[in-house]
Amino acid sequence: MARVDTCGDSCHAHLSCPDMASVKKRRAKSAIADVMGNLVPAASDGAKMTWNYRVIQRVEPTTYAIHEVYYDNGIPILVTENAVAPMGESPEELRRDCQHYILALDKPILDYDKDFPG
Repeated sequence: MARVDTCGDSCHAHLSCPDMASVKKRRAKSAIADVMGNLVPAASDGAKMTWNYRVIQRVEPTTYAIHEVYYDNGIPILVTENAVAPMGESPEELRRDCQHYILALDKPILDYDKDFPG
């Protein structure tokens, strides 16, 4: 499992960020995002990558934050380096994004260093 470097801009490591596109292209084999946040591989390997928001624990100091986690056939393989924040192009989109963040609180907490070494 690996970490996704973020560009540090307001894109929050979303696929629309030009800097992140190159990172994800290397890591996700030229994947394209559909409207639900699923990564649809451009390669013909048939694998399907998806992502969602998850609570990530860090140690030293102990903190908890929400990150994007990317999965290959249901197995978490990538995590954003920095926590992400809700955003939208309208109040309704912002509300929907916040609802996805709340769903992350009901999933098991992942450890940044143990679950995504290196």
